[in-house]
Amino acid sequence: RGIVEHNGETLFATEDGVARYNEITNTWNTTWDAGNGLPSNAGDIFYELWTDGTHLVVGGADFNRFGQFEEGIISHRNGAGAWTSYPADSYTNIPNGYPISMEMCGGV
Repeated sequence: RGIVEHNGETLFATEDGVARYNEITNTWNTTWDAGNGLPSNAGDIFYELWTDGTHLVVGGADFNRFGQFEEGIISHRNGAGAWTSYPADSYTNIPNGYPISMEMCGGV
């Protein structure tokens, strides 16, 4: 799972959401999950985190009730705190799969 420092917190990608540890107060903040800190379509399980210090990217996935993978989802938080989600499917030209091991490419 991914671990990054962002905005004074250490963030952990987990199967239950994005766990957030506040480095200043030395306490755990509320975990982000879909519709609660993350976009409502961010996914069920989270695999990867990436930041350049301003932007935050979260790699998640949706699973059906039988635990089978359905769709990868990439959620991007810009420097102003606004989220945008990109499903990894044939409609968005993002290859379907788990969004893991993300890197900056071409300034994006």
